[in-house]
Amino acid sequence: MILGLVHEQRYGPFTYVLFRTYQETEETDLPYTKMYGSLEKEISLYASALRQGDFLSEYLGYYRVLESVTENNGKKWLASALPRLRQHAFGKVLVGHSRDYESPPRNALGVFRRRALLRYRSLLKRFGNDDAIARYLYNVNRCGIAHGKDSIVKGHVTPMYFEVGRDALLVKLLAKMAIQEKMG
Repeated sequence: MILGLVHEQRYGPFTYVLFRTYQETEETDLPYTKMYGSLEKEISLYASALRQGDFLSEYLGYYRVLESVTENNGKKWLASALPRLRQHAFGKVLVGHSRDYESPPRNALGVFRRRALLRYRSLLKRFGNDDAIARYLYNVNRCGIAHGKDSIVKGHVTPMYFEVGRDALLVKLLAKMAIQEKMG
């Protein structure tokens, strides 16, 4: 049930995800182990984050991907990666709507990128530069969610909670970018 709610929260009610082979009539061999075997840990962390129904858990899951890829707290990588969001090729996750079969499916990753770029611009205006944004994403959000001391980010339905939700989308795309860059 929670996965259904997470899906609805991410893509909207009455939607379905089209797999990249949805128009194929023959069986398709996708050699995932060969392609992604060296990224098993990061993909597992990313998949776990995708299944979270709470913004705080989701954010922390994506940040764990960044820490795994960078093998440190990820702040330096974040600062260099944020400006690359605009040009990065994230691929496609096509989503259709069960009450509108006539419209073509939409690329969810394109929608996510637009929202993430809006959040990035907002943070840039607020903090002034990419290094400060990276510190905020780590020190305030990641540490505030993961640790039980000092400035704790609480799961109360407050403006801060929804701010973490917007940041989770940004970190989601950055985690995907980190995985894709590590893959080469």
